[in-house]
Amino acid sequence: MLLLFLAFVGSLAVLLVSARLFTRAAERIGLALGLSSFMVGVIIVGVGTSLPELITGLFSVSQGVSQIVSGNVLGANVSNLLLILGVSTVFSILRPVYLGEAYIAIDLHFLVGSAFVLGVVMFDGVVGRVEGLFLLAAYGVYVAYLLKEGSSGQSGGTRPPVAPRDLLVVAMSAVGIYFGAEWTVGSLQGLAGGLGVPTAIVAVTVLALGTTLPELVVSIT
Repeated sequence: MLLLFLAFVGSLAVLLVSARLFTRAAERIGLALGLSSFMVGVIIVGVGTSLPELITGLFSVSQGVSQIVSGNVLGANVSNLLLILGVSTVFSILRPVYLGEAYIAIDLHFLVGSAFVLGVVMFDGVVGRVEGLFLLAAYGVYVAYLLKEGSSGQSGGTRPPVAPRDLLVVAMSAVGIYFGAEWTVGSLQGLAGGLGVPTAIVAVTVLALGTTLPELVVSIT
């Protein structure tokens, strides 16, 4: 059992570190190609921080253990909403967490709306391809709003050249993400079998907590 757990921790570490390196290098490449810092944050960093969940989900579906997808999505979001915000607020004794007016007026409504949409598509226990396309379309609306709001006031400035090192890091970290996700799914199935519990239970707890640890550390910092 200890070996199974260590294998899961090691594969998850490879996945998270590779995703972090990929995101940082892609961010520098995006700036070098002329993207505004806001667009880089919304597109590259926003998607890059979700790469562990995304690639793990793709491997889970391809290997016929789609319960990992739903378990990780639900568990990671609950962890982000309750655990990370709660722990960050407790650690911030002298400085409460403030929300800007834009967060309250727009983003909070998007969050509530996305939770409602997710509940609707998952209510029957199956998420089909059409429902998946609808979820992607809804996310596209949110990204379009962010880009529209953030495009005002963006200045050009001097662009750094694309560093060959960043291209190499992107390529190598992409390989790390691929194998890290594959190993994570495999070790997760082994861990669930060793514990004698459904894979979905391990995904909604251990995997979800593991993939949100970087956000927890950043928020506390």
